[in-house]
Amino acid sequence: MLRTGQETAGASSRTMDFNPVTLRFTGKDKALESLFLDEYFEKSLSQARGSLYLILFYYLFFGLLDSRLLADSTVNAVFTIRFLIVGPIITLALFLTYAKFFKLVMQPVLAAVMFITGAGIVMVLIIAPPPLNFAYYVGLILVFIHAYTFTKIRFIWASLAGWGLVILYEIVTVWVIYTPAAILIGNNFLLICASVVGMLTCYSMEYFERKSFWLNHQLLTEHEKVNQANQELEQEVARRTQEITRANQDLSLKIEQNLRIMEKLKESRDFAESLIKSLQDGLAVFSPEGRHLEVNPAFCHMTGFSREEILDMSPPHAYWAPEDKAMLTRAFANSSAVSRPSGMETALVRRDGTRIQILISLSPIRHEGEDLTGYVVTFKDINARKMAEQALAHSEARYRAILASMEELYFELDLFGRFIFVNDAVMRFTGYSREELLDLEKGWYNLTMEGDRMFGAFSTIYASGQTAVLEDFPVLARGGAEKFAQISAYLMRDKEGNPMGFKGLGRDITESMAVAREKKLLESQLRQSQKMEAVGTLAGGIAHDFNNILSAIMAYTEAMLMEPDDRTKNVTRLENVKKASLRARELIRQILTFSRNTEHKKTPVSLPFITREALKLLRASLPSTIKIQYRAEENMGRVMADPTQIHQVLMNLCGNAEHAMRKNGGVLDVSLDTVFLPPGEAAPHVNLSPGRYIRLSVADTGQGMSPDVKKRIFDPYYTTKEKGEGTGLGLAVVHGIVEAGQGAVTVESEVGRGACFRVYLPETLEKEEIQESAAGDVAGDETILLVDDESDLLDSYTALFRHYGYHVSAHQCSSQAFARFMSGPEQFDLVVTDQTMPELTGLELAAKIMKVRPGLPVILCTGYSSDAGDEQSFEKAGIRKMIMKPFAFDEFMKDVRKILDEEKAAPAKKFKKPSSSSGRQGARVAGSKDPWPS
Repeated sequence: MLRTGQETAGASSRTMDFNPVTLRFTGKDKALESLFLDEYFEKSLSQARGSLYLILFYYLFFGLLDSRLLADSTVNAVFTIRFLIVGPIITLALFLTYAKFFKLVMQPVLAAVMFITGAGIVMVLIIAPPPLNFAYYVGLILVFIHAYTFTKIRFIWASLAGWGLVILYEIVTVWVIYTPAAILIGNNFLLICASVVGMLTCYSMEYFERKSFWLNHQLLTEHEKVNQANQELEQEVARRTQEITRANQDLSLKIEQNLRIMEKLKESRDFAESLIKSLQDGLAVFSPEGRHLEVNPAFCHMTGFSREEILDMSPPHAYWAPEDKAMLTRAFANSSAVSRPSGMETALVRRDGTRIQILISLSPIRHEGEDLTGYVVTFKDINARKMAEQALAHSEARYRAILASMEELYFELDLFGRFIFVNDAVMRFTGYSREELLDLEKGWYNLTMEGDRMFGAFSTIYASGQTAVLEDFPVLARGGAEKFAQISAYLMRDKEGNPMGFKGLGRDITESMAVAREKKLLESQLRQSQKMEAVGTLAGGIAHDFNNILSAIMAYTEAMLMEPDDRTKNVTRLENVKKASLRARELIRQILTFSRNTEHKKTPVSLPFITREALKLLRASLPSTIKIQYRAEENMGRVMADPTQIHQVLMNLCGNAEHAMRKNGGVLDVSLDTVFLPPGEAAPHVNLSPGRYIRLSVADTGQGMSPDVKKRIFDPYYTTKEKGEGTGLGLAVVHGIVEAGQGAVTVESEVGRGACFRVYLPETLEKEEIQESAAGDVAGDETILLVDDESDLLDSYTALFRHYGYHVSAHQCSSQAFARFMSGPEQFDLVVTDQTMPELTGLELAAKIMKVRPGLPVILCTGYSSDAGDEQSFEKAGIRKMIMKPFAFDEFMKDVRKILDEEKAAPAKKFKKPSSSSGRQGARVAGSKDPWPS
């Protein structure tokens, strides 16, 4: 029964909430509406689709009957309505039932089909002639019956479509066509009754559909609740069962534990009694008044009294030393007051009157942490330890005496780097007394120029706990003498293993270092003498090339003097003179590079470039009967080497090849390639490690070598040349250079079949430093201080600088140049100076200038190759760039412009007046950081 939109579900108090007009779920059941519509659609789709098929069939079938009953004049109109309008619309609705979105439009589409079908019948009623048309209302009744009951249109949509048709029928029968009153009343009555009955039927059908859905949902909900309640009940039963089981287990366990505890208490009591009796140290239990309650056998043995005698004693006890009784009384009182153990050393008087040294430990006993119930005192015989301490003191004294007499350096440092002990050898080595060394704030750090290196070594010792060795460690002794030591140090630890300092041993290697430096100097002189030998071999060819260059310069100069007014020709001649000068400069540069008596640091270098340079220098000295062949792989890697030494290796190998082919001529074949030596193949190549190598091969077609010569080919001073043609050092130098570069050199040769030397150098992944040349406009308006003792060079440089717009203050005398600088230090933007000059050298002048203007850029020019080899020293002195003479002025101006532009981009630097005297720097480098903790 419907009441206020609620329906009771059986005996339950739960009711179905719905709208009695639209039948939609409301209230607590509002969420069920979408679920119901989904289910209603799934259940109704097949029936709705079949209903549409049936409607289409009926509608078209009745159209055929109309064609039989109606006159020919009206048949076409009726045919159009039924077959061309209403029929296609029903067909379209039928197709829509197969669309995915039909679920969203099902009800409005079915309601529209109902209305359009009935409207088509009303239109036929208008067209058909009376009295035949009066009977067409029956078709509307059929539409109502079919739509309300079979098509599965929901109540609200079916009602809207049905009453729309009733209204349309009333309009047509009352106002459009004439209908007799009796027929009008009867037809309307039947039509309205059919619509009302259809509405009630549709309402009931949808209501019971919703009711069934709601009851099923309630049933599922209650079923889920029952299942959940069952699960919770089962879980609760299981939990309670587990708790009961656990409680039983805990009870059994506690009973077992109590039994074990009682047994252990008995065992502990027995063990304590046996332990007290077996203690090597004496033990006594005192009452708060100081009487003995219990003593162990060890205490009886220690004192010489029996247990009964000791228990009968009254304080003060006979075994206490008389002089310590007052101290012991205070110790008992203090221990009771502070409630913690206390210990002390004292003497114990045995029954026979002898004394022993003991260490007592006194602990108060309190009942439940409050009331004092007595004292426990342990007595430890320390006679043996005291004797051992005395022996250790004597041993320590002997140990110190041995350390003092050692020739090796021995020292100890704390964790802050301070000396805590040094032996006499350290004092002799440094020249300082022991007190002076111990007063140093940072120990060795105050005596060396390499404090950071030393700090790093001791930091490694501290972090790793391993011994570290400082090789060639420099030390500034008293008076500024530089000495060297080899120091080995390790970490000292305390008894708990915590770091407490450092110990070290060392030896004075000052003399051996001097010998090593002398040896290195001799080796350098040896290589240089061999270079000079090679230069002498090349001298003839070099002189020939240089004479050709000078001849060209002289010829062009004389031609210009003869035709001074011919500007066009003279410009061309001057360009040719410049080209010849550049060729001469390049030839001199190659000679100086090869013969330089300095060694650069090893850098990543390209062997093809150096090889081509060496072959250019060599080509002029070779006879025309010797042909040079050169091959190199593209995009070759680089090696870590000194370019000058690689140049020397090439010149020596090629020079030997030329000597072997001097009589009969031949082919000098030079090639470069990359090889990979896997582990299985690396060993035969003179102990090379596996990896990638750049291989330089120098082969000749000369007379070759015998096996005996091959065995000695790398021995110093061994030569097969005639007297005066060589020293026999060339290949020995090659061998030394290559091995120092972690490489190897091999030789293959047979008598009459030439020789092939192969040099293997390990490839490096480091990139070669590429210096970018300056570009763009080189003009400027800055002020330059120019210094050169050669007047011709000074005048030409001044003119060229001024040509580019620069202001120049030119000076031949370096002292005058410095005086001019001091008259206005802030005026100058750049200093360009020669190196070799009277009075002040360029380096000395730069040093004085930079004391006044720190950071002022200085360019140093030199014509000496020895200066070129000292670039690192010049960089340390603050020289911005060093340029070898002669140089192309356009390239030089690019460097000038680049330096000035960099200086403009840098922050401005203030100049300062030079002080009259400089402070003593001492042993430490000024500005260096102190790494030791304060």
